[in-house]
Amino acid sequence: MSIVNFGELLGGGFNTWKKNMVICVPFILGAIISIAVAICILLPVMFSLFIPFIEQAITNPASMSSPETMSQIFKIISENLILFIGSFIIIIIAGGLIMSFFTAGAIGMAKEAVLTGRTNLSHMTSYGKKKFLSYFCATILVGLIISVGFLFILPVLIDLSANMESLVSTSTPQEVIDIMAPSMGSLILGGFLMFIYIIPMCKVKGHPQHYL
Repeated sequence: MSIVNFGELLGGGFNTWKKNMVICVPFILGAIISIAVAICILLPVMFSLFIPFIEQAITNPASMSSPETMSQIFKIISENLILFIGSFIIIIIAGGLIMSFFTAGAIGMAKEAVLTGRTNLSHMTSYGKKKFLSYFCATILVGLIISVGFLFILPVLIDLSANMESLVSTSTPQEVIDIMAPSMGSLILGGFLMFIYIIPMCKVKGHPQHYL
């Protein structure tokens, strides 16, 4: 078996892509459609809850930075937290399904390009239909494993959330620093531990495309 060095691998991959630049289309389409779906889901929620503040921002932008306005905004967010969480969960699931279809299609296009030298959008559709569900499930599996790492910073986030009202009512940067300082060391340590956890998990489980 001949050994292929990194330069040959990179050069061969670039030449294959140069002859099949259509491979970038799935990622562009996936991103555009995912953003459009997210906007269609999120905008009605935002407008229904924050229409008074939107009007206020248009007529008197300076008032938006007042502690009273910020306190009202945080109050609305806390009272409708389940709605926000539900909306974001729907956006994540919808975006995941959309990107799984197009990413699986792009992987199939790359496979055809390597094997035959040519690919087209019909390969994207074919592989996307056949493999998007397995790719989506693999993405969820890896995401859940990686998400466990957020437990390292969860206590700090809860503490910062409890101090949110105090942060809103502060008037000087020094007061903000005094409130946040006790949590910053724990946040940095938790972030470092989360990073240490995520790296080997990604290496062990691999990229979701390995499940195709």
